Amino acid sequence: MAQGRFGYPKCRRNLGAACGKVNPTAMTANNISRGCPAFAESQRGKILELLREAGVRGVRREELLYVHRWSQAGTRIHELERMGYQIEHFLEPGQKFVTYRIISEPASEKPLPNFERKQQTPQAAFCESSGDWYTRETGRSRPRLETNHDFSSLPLFEGKG
Repeated sequence: MAQGRFGYPKCRRNLGAACGKVNPTAMTANNISRGCPAFAESQRGKILELLREAGVRGVRREELLYVHRWSQAGTRIHELERMGYQIEHFLEPGQKFVTYRIISEPASEKPLPNFERKQQTPQAAFCESSGDWYTRETGRSRPRLETNHDFSSLPLFEGKG
């Protein structure tokens, strides 16, 4: 396998859409996933384990990115902090990547907020299914214009009746 910039194996990007693996017509507002991905909990657990094992030495973001290939490591660290863990972020002299060190753990973890879609009211369901952007954004029907306007006084319409 090819070596990357720091001697770690080079990461291959998943070009799903280019390979025909993504169905763009299946992506609509109704099936967009919200909240943490399914693997987030296991990543948080493994990062917490690494932080505990590292002790005062800490864990470098470079290791999380290139060895473990967790591109969302910063997000998982932030989630751990929201759960009550105190994690220090520091940049060692001459280094490009931050190092994380666990300072303290909570007596009991706080739950992460749930970002699931709330129950829809009938009006919200109508607005979402509406093809009109004004109705979707405001929740109201578009105001109707009067149809008997006299445009004959405008220069563009002079002489047209």
